[in-house]
Formats: sequence, structure tokens, C-alpha cells
Amino acid sequence: MNNLINTNVVIDLLLKRTPFYKDAQNIMLILEKKIATGYISASAVTYIYYIVYKSLKCKQATYTLLNQLFSIICIATVDNEIIHKALNAHWDDFEDCVQFTACKNSNIDYIVTRNLNDFMNASITAITPGGFVQKMLHKE
Repeated sequence: MNNLINTNVVIDLLLKRTPFYKDAQNIMLILEKKIATGYISASAVTYIYYIVYKSLKCKQATYTLLNQLFSIICIATVDNEIIHKALNAHWDDFEDCVQFTACKNSNIDYIVTRNLNDFMNASITAITPGGFVQKMLHKE
């Protein structure tokens, strides 16, 4: 099962943001055990770097966290075609639309996000981090 892990959930994990950290950590454990496969969109990588570096104020610590993350999670391609499709979809939030469009090209089953409303009209089911963890634990 392929799942897009939305930017907010990745940042929750890397910065150990409460009260969201525990679910984000459990998602990574599920991905590490290969119960499911996780993706982030390529377009989110630089934003994640920026937010984590801004918080940690240490380039090496940021690189270490990102290297650990990318040993577990895959990157969904964002290319010319994805950007053009997203531009022509006319969503209110372009970033979310790019992520959704990248999902469609990567055969994603779920979008794991704390912001379900951002993907309310998407043809891929959005699920909360806690809902995802419960779903995967009951799948085993």
C-alpha cells in the first residue's frame, strides 16, 4: 500500500511537535517495518529542509534528519507534467494540488495529513495520522 505522508506530518516527526509527534513516529515505524510504503512529494523536500533548519539552526543536524527520513520514505516525482496538471486543476492551495497530482502518478492509496479539508475533493482518500496508524495496525 502506497501512501503520501503530507508535509505537516513529516515536520511533526522531525521536530517532535506535540501533540502530533507520537502518531508521526508510529507512521515511520510502520514504514520501517514495510507494512506500508510512504512517499513525500519532491516539491516538499526543500520546504521541509527550510522549516527544520530554521528550527534547529544546524545544517548538519538537519541533513542527518533528512538522510534518516529518506532511508525510510520515498520521493514522489514532481516534473513539468505534474506542475502543468496542477496549474490547470485550479485548486485553492497550489502546494496541495501539486502533492495530489504527484500522488496520482505514484499510485498512492492514501494521503496521510492532519488537514483533511485540504484534500476533501480529491479522488484519493485523505486520512489522519491516527486513523492511518489504526488502519495499518489492524491490517497486520
